[in-house]
Amino acid sequence: MAFTQIVTVEGADDQALHDLMGKWHADQSGVAPGYLGCRVFADDKTGHHLIEVDFASQEDARRNNDRPETEDWVARLRELVTGDPPTGTCGRSAPRTRAPEGDRSDCRLLALTG
Repeated sequence: MAFTQIVTVEGADDQALHDLMGKWHADQSGVAPGYLGCRVFADDKTGHHLIEVDFASQEDARRNNDRPETEDWVARLRELVTGDPPTGTCGRSAPRTRAPEGDRSDCRLLALTG
């Protein structure tokens, strides 16, 4: 079953985060184990961004987390955000076609890939 890895960050510039995710997708699509695509949402009221990354399985997400390319991406993400983004695999198993859980009515979709 597909797995969505979820990271919430704050303080990131919309365009910089959009560019970072677009570069990840361009560089890692077809390379990162089980990577299917991602979505980035911005909540203007709180200043938070929600990054949802889809993988074919939770195991693929774990393998991806251990790659040097992912560690480099996390280092670049840390340069963009306030505080330290969560590390490790957290997320939910769900069919990829399922809509994101929770109310997104106050959020803007910044990037959609895959």
